[in-house]
Amino acid sequence: MTDTIHVRSLNAYLRQRFGEKVYKLALDGGFTCPTRDGTLDTRGCIFCAGGSGAFTVPVGKDVHAAIEQAKTLVADKGGKKYITYYQSYTGTYAPLERLRALYTETLSHPDVVALSIGTRPDCLPDEVVELLRELNAVKPVWVELGLQTLHEATMTVEGDLACCIGEIKKTHENIEKRRAFTVALVNRELLAAVDYFSSASGYRQADKFERTGLKAVRSAHVDAPIIEGCPLAVECELKELVRTEDFSTVIGTIVDVAADESVLGETGRADAEKLGMVLYDFFSNSYFTLGEKVGKAWGEGKKFLK
Repeated sequence: MTDTIHVRSLNAYLRQRFGEKVYKLALDGGFTCPTRDGTLDTRGCIFCAGGSGAFTVPVGKDVHAAIEQAKTLVADKGGKKYITYYQSYTGTYAPLERLRALYTETLSHPDVVALSIGTRPDCLPDEVVELLRELNAVKPVWVELGLQTLHEATMTVEGDLACCIGEIKKTHENIEKRRAFTVALVNRELLAAVDYFSSASGYRQADKFERTGLKAVRSAHVDAPIIEGCPLAVECELKELVRTEDFSTVIGTIVDVAADESVLGETGRADAEKLGMVLYDFFSNSYFTLGEKVGKAWGEGKKFLK
């Protein structure tokens, strides 16, 4: 006998409530974010490129005109009712009166049946929550909280690095003691040694470097070693250990990136093709190298905006 799980999709709910299929219009309200305006940082979070809104329509002084422009992007779908989605950056990170004016005008459009706002848990003060409650009495208002911003482990800015390490590992103990660590990007030449490093426990075999013939040199910036001959190493100071039942998320502040000149491109930045990085694929339990460059991030999809 098979258990039946009944799931009510959002599409089905919207059809029932509004009598037809409803489409989202992605808008850019001109917001910023605490990790961009200097409050917490200026570089933004690593998961957010361009405010996570590469296909949004900017809202200027005329909100309704922006909504009409956004409608043209989904005109081929034949929709008549829409949810306005303020997607870019943090949709509640602005003075209260600006939020009130923008969202009140948005909801006044006759074709808009609901308002959706992308934001962060730390940008919802009581007065903003009260405003959203008031607006929700006019038309439905939904708040979309990015899961990445729930904790520093996933709200990592460009100057930080996060990785997961089992608490039973010697590496975990060393990082706690030294309050620092380095992350090596390895190539084919170092593959066998690195595979051995990850397979053998440092508690049982303390002579890993001697066995592989590799040499550890002290980082010039943090209290941690670097593998001599490694094409690129990221040197970090420990910022926080976020513990779970089986492993810890290790969050480090990047202090320096040591790269061999042979892996640098014309701009002086690390070149992925020259690095020849080895990646681990847990599906096949195998190692792979990077292939050729196939496109430009945040650029390949722009053709659909036309």
